[in-house]
Amino acid sequence: MDINLALTISTILLASALIIYMIVCAKKDTSLEGATIPNREQMRNHLVWLIFYSNPEDPRGWVPKIRGYGWTVNFRKKSQIYIFCLLLILTLFSGILQGVFAVSIAFS
Repeated sequence: MDINLALTISTILLASALIIYMIVCAKKDTSLEGATIPNREQMRNHLVWLIFYSNPEDPRGWVPKIRGYGWTVNFRKKSQIYIFCLLLILTLFSGILQGVFAVSIAFS
């Protein structure tokens, strides 16, 4: 198997695993009936680097973004953050390797 093809397949698989992981980890809890949902001001206190939202007391898996439009994942547990970072690093590393091998093959 060609190294470039192997790296392409691994990048696609890792990116898919990252997306599936985010969907599985961010499923909404079924116990939202009596839960307290924080307002926008309270949600701002739980932003990490003004991008990521992490509030273990918020029962929602997907929350509206504080800035801009759309939704973001509520990283409620540290294990979710670690696995997300690991999958992201592996995906980026695989993509970088693919680019390096593509350039080295082009110049050889």
